[in-house]
Amino acid sequence: MLTWSLVEPTPEQRRHCQLKELFVRSSERGLGVGKAIMTWVAQYTVDYGCRRIDWPVKATNARGIAFYEGLGARQVVERLSFRLSEPGLGKLARQGTDGRGDRFESAQEGA
Repeated sequence: MLTWSLVEPTPEQRRHCQLKELFVRSSERGLGVGKAIMTWVAQYTVDYGCRRIDWPVKATNARGIAFYEGLGARQVVERLSFRLSEPGLGKLARQGTDGRGDRFESAQEGA
């Protein structure tokens, strides 16, 4: 499974590919499937004028980290991962009202 998107943050920064997920079944690991997928992503990234590929990996995924390093990737030490879940998620969502208890209009609703 592969999930990705192309990102163009600002005009002065070249676009990059944001790899959301890469998952290879355990029965297929070590057979070149992951490398074939990452090679395709690299080709696509270059073909569309991107200068890099970014993706997250769990700190406990030693095999995945070794795989990515074997491709030539390097860990981005200045990046952190954030997650918002309950109860903070609900608290923030409830702040999205206009003071009368009505929900803010989403961008999709206003279009």
